[in-house]
Parts: sequence; C-alpha cells; structure tokens
Amino acid sequence: ALSYVAWFRGIGRLGPGRVAPLALLSPATAVLLGWAVLGQVMTPVQMLALLVVLGSVLAGQRAGAAAPARPKG
Repeated sequence: ALSYVAWFRGIGRLGPGRVAPLALLSPATAVLLGWAVLGQVMTPVQMLALLVVLGSVLAGQRAGAAAPARPKG
C-alpha cells in the first residue's frame, strides 16, 4: 500500500511527461526484481519482450527530448 501512495504522490509532483516512461518501466522492474529476489527464470521470449519495452522507453525519451518547443499562438 505504501508503494501505491508514493506512486500517486509522485505523479502529482512530476507531471505526466515524466511519469509516462516510469509507467512503462514498471513491468520491466517487476521482472528484474522477480529474477533477483525470487530467483525466477526468464524465457528467451520474455527477455526479448523486456528488451523491446526498454527500447521503446529509451526511444520515447529521446524523441521527447529532441522535439522542438512549439510557439504559442
């Protein structure tokens, strides 16, 4: 319950532009913690999916940083 409280308080402070990549990383974090803490084994397909998720987050971050600011008008 504490993690959910912290998550929603963080959303309010960071704003949607910074929270979206964190939301995409949530499944990857769960997989990595399951492997590290619980000793779960990942299949090759799961590893590929994890790489796709991480790649999409990275691509989204780079695209957002490279996008020029639009003038208001």
